[in-house]
Amino acid sequence: MDPKHIPSELADLTVVEQQLICRISPCINVHMLGHGGIASGGHCVTFPQEVNEPAKIFPRLPEEINVIRVRKQGKNGTSKDFVVRRLKIQTALLFLKQYNSAYFDIIISKERLAALPIDGELSDIQTVEYQANTVHISDNGPAPDQTDPGEIEGNTHSSVILPDPHINIRKKVEDIVSDVVGQAHGDVTINKKVQLLYLGQLGKTHQKIQNGDNSLAKQILYFGASLRGTSQYWAQRAKELRALIQYQINDKKGLPAFFTTGSCAEYHFKPLRRLLSIYLKETSGTDVDLSDRSKLFEALQKNTHIVAKYFDLRTNDYFHDVMSPAFGVTTYWYRQEFAKSRGMVHWHGLCWRSDREPHNLINECIEKGLSDAECAATLSEWASIHFGLTGSHPAGQDENGLSLKKLWPPPEGTAPLPPDDKNPLIKLLMDVSLSQETLLEDHLLLTNRFNIHRCSDYCLTSKKGKERQCRMEFGTESSPGKQLRETPAIVKDKNGSLRLEMARDHPMLVQHSRFHSQGWRANGDISLIVSKSDVDNPSVDDILATEKYVCGYACKGNQPTGAVVDLFNDLVNCADESTGATAKSLCTKLLIGTVKRDISAVEASYELSSLPLYRSSHSFQNRNEKDTSSFYDFICKSGKVPVLTGCNIQASWPLDENYCRTMLLLHTPNWRQLLDVKNDTLSWVQQMESFLQTDVCPNFVKADIEKARKHINDDNQEDDIPITSEQCEQPEWMELVQPNPLYDDTYTDFKYDNGGPEYNWCQPTFNYPPDLGVSWLQNLQSYIDTNDKKLDIPHVDVLKMNNDQKFAFSIVMKTIQNYTNKSDQFEPLRMIVSGTAGSGKSFLIKCLVKAIRNTFLSNKSVQVLCPTGNSANIISGVTLHSFFENSYT
Repeated sequence: MDPKHIPSELADLTVVEQQLICRISPCINVHMLGHGGIASGGHCVTFPQEVNEPAKIFPRLPEEINVIRVRKQGKNGTSKDFVVRRLKIQTALLFLKQYNSAYFDIIISKERLAALPIDGELSDIQTVEYQANTVHISDNGPAPDQTDPGEIEGNTHSSVILPDPHINIRKKVEDIVSDVVGQAHGDVTINKKVQLLYLGQLGKTHQKIQNGDNSLAKQILYFGASLRGTSQYWAQRAKELRALIQYQINDKKGLPAFFTTGSCAEYHFKPLRRLLSIYLKETSGTDVDLSDRSKLFEALQKNTHIVAKYFDLRTNDYFHDVMSPAFGVTTYWYRQEFAKSRGMVHWHGLCWRSDREPHNLINECIEKGLSDAECAATLSEWASIHFGLTGSHPAGQDENGLSLKKLWPPPEGTAPLPPDDKNPLIKLLMDVSLSQETLLEDHLLLTNRFNIHRCSDYCLTSKKGKERQCRMEFGTESSPGKQLRETPAIVKDKNGSLRLEMARDHPMLVQHSRFHSQGWRANGDISLIVSKSDVDNPSVDDILATEKYVCGYACKGNQPTGAVVDLFNDLVNCADESTGATAKSLCTKLLIGTVKRDISAVEASYELSSLPLYRSSHSFQNRNEKDTSSFYDFICKSGKVPVLTGCNIQASWPLDENYCRTMLLLHTPNWRQLLDVKNDTLSWVQQMESFLQTDVCPNFVKADIEKARKHINDDNQEDDIPITSEQCEQPEWMELVQPNPLYDDTYTDFKYDNGGPEYNWCQPTFNYPPDLGVSWLQNLQSYIDTNDKKLDIPHVDVLKMNNDQKFAFSIVMKTIQNYTNKSDQFEPLRMIVSGTAGSGKSFLIKCLVKAIRNTFLSNKSVQVLCPTGNSANIISGVTLHSFFENSYT
């Protein structure tokens, strides 16, 4: 998103001036956080506004713009945001009338212009005052010191821009829901766009839920997965991340090597300041002194699109040009997250090394019979050499072996703040790489700046009747700090996962990588993933612990989809039709509730600029399990991570037939027919139970089943289960609205008589052949096989059709036979073949294409047309638009 040059006539308009010349006003609730961030409360819905009478006479009257000023009690001063300049308004309106087609018919009223102040505030702006000691629960305070913009001159104001009075926002949202859900007394609701699912009345919905049917809520939640940043969107990303972990394990790459994070120090990044200076010079024509804290703050607030683009480029380059050569990373996945307190962006990443360390090293120590302490010492030495990992302050010790606390920041030490020219955050790595001494000094200054933890409301959490504890494990509110240790150790964290603790001489020091701190030059972290299991085949417990840890970060801060489904079920169970509750109203609440969230200015810039919210070294392939021609290992060898959709791949306890069938078809090696997978005398569950006892069964499959079993046996396990997306179901009709690809193969000489509007589709009747058409198909098979390479023949065996497919096939081929024989019995055939997903409609079409093209030895003898590109791709057809060469916008 780059707005380019803004005409001088429209530049620097205040909020009120913009509203005085706007034809239509949007509705957005905006409030200022205590530390400079701007947040939008509630939800923001985009839809066409049916405005019957947009403003035509300008400037608009003060009572028409509906601006409310919010200020602190006792503050009666003016603000530039509410200043109106008569000449500025007149110049802007003349410019818009001349150059903007939307303003060509406006009327500029001299009387209204004369009523505006020459240079001052409107006298009748509605003002709301608030008390200064009001505490906002949603404001968790500032980020670490690196993000402090310093003192900002002047007051900040918040404003609420209200919509035109005749715009009913609630009705607009309900109208959108009406396009998604139907409320009728029949079986199907049809609107002008597409035939949709029937939700039924509230009573029927209530009955479905009582019968354990959650499909309605899941289908509504499915829509949220396409909206970036929603819980359902990140649930899908977590599913991909779990698939990547399983893919790496299957490929003998082992568990991830480490977890990493990095923050945005937008007030200090030197290249970002330079880019802002260039951009401001090009857009405003003036040089802005960004060394002035107030001007830097203003530039960052107004140009979040520059911040977003720079951070995306910086992060992407860091993983390619630093993580790969410096940390040995070959595989990675990372996501962008936006802080709740101030809305700024940071990333969380997961990385694998090419040498499978540190897991190989730990296994070698275990094979040698080393103790935990010896294993920790070996791992600590390796991490210090390869990552610069440390838990001790870089100030070091004096000749007596005591820590040099005079170089520690207060309160533990007495080191003063460095002068501005020594601020390490505004320097590049090349600026401090002159010698070993300058690098050591840089590490010291960076550590004092952002690697010393300070507990605040952001990290302190409390449980009933207990003192507040730091969720970063830095003690309690009254007794902060970690235990000092002279030697490293492998310990268990609060989640029960193994973690390497380096030797520590400072109670509040964040264990960190010196290479990462100096390379990224902002707050960040690298945490090794420690596992004692076999590198080639990690244990079930280690896989579960890793998935729980990293996938939790992939959906950090979002509500599990299962909890939303339960909430919807509770709404339906408690609803009463006599009070006006309907299925549509409940669905409206669920649809709005699942996508409702605050979006910061930086996240909005990511959306408007179409910047990716996550990146990975691997691409992900969504695959339907019904296509059994390929196996899990085969997909992995193709270099893509298989993400399974459209099938039951979530384990439940006790095991069910659908899940067991899916897993056996995916992971049983070297099978070509179902008898190779399962004997007819056994059920899929029985076969799965035997498969779990073999070494062939992947451990991540065993881990999924173990997780399901533990969840049933432990009622308190629910909060610890990572967010999943299997609860989101795609409605069957969604296949109708997939985007259309273009196909080059068109036929312009094709003529077809559709029978006209009076044709009776139910008139002809057919009887099954006595032998179900088998003998007829066998005779037909003798002349439909050909080696003509010019023909586009599907690779299917017509003799493998089931009885219903053979019946439909026989009807079509018998009609064609009558046509070729010029029989008096020939009549044009118009036939509809219906069936649920997986019933074999696509297979039938391919069998017909094969038979007809072989019969006439021509590709043009049969045409396969589809309404969407997705369906055309499945059956090797073309879209209706492509075939008839229709142009559309």
